[in-house]
Amino acid sequence: MGGFAVDTNSSVNGPYFYIVDQGPQRTRFQKFDQNGNFIASYTGPDNDDDNPTGLGYSREYNELYSAALASDDAIRINSETMAFLNQNTSLGDVNMRDFAIDNNGDIFTIYGNTIIRWTRAQFIANGAPNNNWATALANSMSICIRSNSLYTIGLSHQIREHNKANGAAL
Repeated sequence: MGGFAVDTNSSVNGPYFYIVDQGPQRTRFQKFDQNGNFIASYTGPDNDDDNPTGLGYSREYNELYSAALASDDAIRINSETMAFLNQNTSLGDVNMRDFAIDNNGDIFTIYGNTIIRWTRAQFIANGAPNNNWATALANSMSICIRSNSLYTIGLSHQIREHNKANGAAL
């Protein structure tokens, strides 16, 4: 398990690349420059069972989001300093797989067979997701955003496009 995200917004040193992975007794977030040089990292608490999965990047807020699969928690990291910001522990048994964050700071995640949308304020406050927005899908593992569309890819390698505003399949 793990995740990968790119900050294409950085104009000083080119893009930064972020990776979350799990090693012996730790969850690790790493930051690299465009040449693959290590920049910084954050290592989470000792927990062999967390299995980080998915990684989303918010360029508006310079934040990384990842799911701790075993505990169903979401972890938020500052992408500039790689400092821990908070862990959302009240999402329940959601089995999150991946994150995508749009330019408004809205957070989309795949959990189970559904895409769920949170506003940034709802997510940070450990609040419930936007109950007026959810779309069902089957076996999707990864999500990304481009313009007004969400794209998911499933276990069968089928790419699906959804309207970002309402989740409808396109």
